[in-house]
Amino acid sequence: MSPNYVLSIDPPPLEGAFPEDYSLTRSLLTANPTALVTGEDWQDITSNQDIWDKNIFHHVSGEALEDTLSCIHEPSDPTFTNTVKCFQRDGSALKPWTVSGTRVHTGINKAWYRWTMKFENGFSNSAGGNNCWKVFFGEHRIIEACGTAYQDLFPHGYGGSEAKLPNSETTQGNIVNEYTDEQWYEWIGYQERVSSTHYRARVWRRKLTTADVIDGPASSATWANRWGWETTGATVPANDMAKIQPGVNRNGPMGAGDEQHWFWGPLEVLDGDVITDPYGIESQIK
Repeated sequence: MSPNYVLSIDPPPLEGAFPEDYSLTRSLLTANPTALVTGEDWQDITSNQDIWDKNIFHHVSGEALEDTLSCIHEPSDPTFTNTVKCFQRDGSALKPWTVSGTRVHTGINKAWYRWTMKFENGFSNSAGGNNCWKVFFGEHRIIEACGTAYQDLFPHGYGGSEAKLPNSETTQGNIVNEYTDEQWYEWIGYQERVSSTHYRARVWRRKLTTADVIDGPASSATWANRWGWETTGATVPANDMAKIQPGVNRNGPMGAGDEQHWFWGPLEVLDGDVITDPYGIESQIK
């Protein structure tokens, strides 16, 4: 069966150029203009104010305005050039410990997510006895780290019976060098409302760069983890799959005076009914 979208091939990027596969204006998306639900490749930013004007970052507990501007322009990343550097600070008065960005789009029943992050050497998700943090929310919590392990996140609240998908790994794996090597990491997620009673989700995770160079396309990548699950006999709402909230939501505050940071690179949400397999990986977890 022929694909229901326009195929295109981009030339390899010039050395030192922004990697075209992560551009929101790459040919795959310009040839399928309704595919992009939301996203940022940050290539239009030249200042901190440009980031703040996007009005996508916030904290959950109503801190003072100056503390909501905790994401700044990082213009010299060797991989993606323009990126966003965010700070996570102590839990004292007016100091946020959660930074996230939320965008909600209706009318989507199949959604592909791709997001990239890099952590400072020494980043920690430890918060006393409550040491979990959320990397990314979609319709549900897609990826969460607790201690040294990524956590299995279902059940998901739709009811019914839940099970792992064939070819899914049994666990979501462990944090290895994410907090020390200062390289980029990539997550790809796919959420589907298969029917009114059937929900399915899949997630892929990998170290994206070596010595700041992208290791290759997703379709030929060696994934650190691949896992998926489905819910059947459930009640799955329609048009509700394209919610995005990337962030670092700690379940507990940091110590007084502590501060650490991470970077956000390109992120995007694509309509899976427009482009059925944009990264060439869907068949890996069925």
